[in-house]
Amino acid sequence: QGIKERLNVNVEFSPPEHIVPPLPGTEDRHVFVETMGRVSFFHYDPYAQVLSKITRGFERDLTDAHAFVASGMVAPHTLRSLVEQIPDATYARYPNLSRLAVIEALEAFLDDLE
Repeated sequence: QGIKERLNVNVEFSPPEHIVPPLPGTEDRHVFVETMGRVSFFHYDPYAQVLSKITRGFERDLTDAHAFVASGMVAPHTLRSLVEQIPDATYARYPNLSRLAVIEALEAFLDDLE
């Protein structure tokens, strides 16, 4: 918080599930970074991060999503499979988002990779 204020930048911390429906198995895909003392640091599930970035669709988000794929952290076919596994009923918790909108954003992103 102090760094945000000193640098006068707006940073909002929210998990991808605040933006898009959770992907099956998210809790098992967090990526270990390092342990310092008694604290371990992890990247949040890269697939969940990419889905939230694709759905938001801002240029910076899409650039980040492409970097996840280019780095090998996210495999396109796995991402598609995980998104297809989201139950229809889950979308009811996201009134500004539909399954169709998510699938269209995903397919546009995947088409752009080719």
